[in-house]
Amino acid sequence: MRFQHLFTNLLTCLLNQFLQETIKQSRIIVCQNEIPLKCTIKALQIARKYSLLGIFNCAPALPLAQLEDAINSCDILCPNETELSVLTGVSTGTNEDIVNASLIILNKCPGCKLVLVTLGENGCCIINRTRHVFFPTEKTNCVDSVGAGDSFIGTLAYILSKNYNISEAVKCALKIASLSVTRYGAQKSYSYAEDIPLEYQSVRSVVSSEDLLVL
Repeated sequence: MRFQHLFTNLLTCLLNQFLQETIKQSRIIVCQNEIPLKCTIKALQIARKYSLLGIFNCAPALPLAQLEDAINSCDILCPNETELSVLTGVSTGTNEDIVNASLIILNKCPGCKLVLVTLGENGCCIINRTRHVFFPTEKTNCVDSVGAGDSFIGTLAYILSKNYNISEAVKCALKIASLSVTRYGAQKSYSYAEDIPLEYQSVRSVVSSEDLLVL
């Protein structure tokens, strides 16, 4: 038993070191809530240690008390309106409700910089502690919405990694997510880098993670 305990501790240390070395070479890390929560929190904490941008997609959502450590360790929390309601226990039926629910999270979790709420065909909203902005989406012929959220978050992270600010990244992510719902399937509906609009193709000069999140 003692040998097994030592071996487990050694393996854990090696995995932590590998995780740390892998993450520190990145610019942005995206986590979700479908793996053990301890792993998500550790990954986000490593990202913060090295001043990387951490995005947490909290699906499947849980009450805020259960996800507080993870949310405190991320820069951007990205729920949809249903998940936001599960997190906070309050209604998210109106735009005002969405802003107020997001402020509950930001007041409870000072480590989180902003909440980005996806609203399906109604676009999305970015809320920080002093401002909020709603972004409409393009109207399209939706045939299958499966995977649209993942398409949005993947594009968001990609554009942020090219040093576009959060507002620009959201506008591009909405375009790509709108394109994904015109195709059937999940992975089959995802776009390639060449599908990104020309105005987002270049890589800008490196700026701090704080600057990327200025709204």
